[in-house]
Amino acid sequence: MFHWVLSGSVISARKEFNVKLPNLYAVPGVHKKADEFNAVQRGHMNMMETNHYLQLMALFGSCYSSNAAYANAVGGVANMVGCSLYMKAYKKYYNVEAGRYKTGGAIKYIAHLIGLVTSSMVCLQLLGVL
Repeated sequence: MFHWVLSGSVISARKEFNVKLPNLYAVPGVHKKADEFNAVQRGHMNMMETNHYLQLMALFGSCYSSNAAYANAVGGVANMVGCSLYMKAYKKYYNVEAGRYKTGGAIKYIAHLIGLVTSSMVCLQLLGVL
């Protein structure tokens, strides 16, 4: 569901920078504002690249306990907020070295940490260590 919120920014940028489908990215030299559009697209793709394993870790980690499930829910909200902030920063500072974390995009890594810890706890529980 959250994917559709971020993809709206890409659709708007396609109209604004005149980048037609099926091109995933704008081509420098062909599109006038290729870097600006590509920054919007990369901000969205960053979420898409990490979302699948984050969801799997949260699902698996939520099997540990109800508290782990609540923690993963909080992590999911942190991931959505962090991805939004990351994308906004990527649009503003489209130079990779300029700092996509300036607006708080690193918040999304809270979800990764929670998912990693809770899924590791499930593994340890299955091994009989916990």
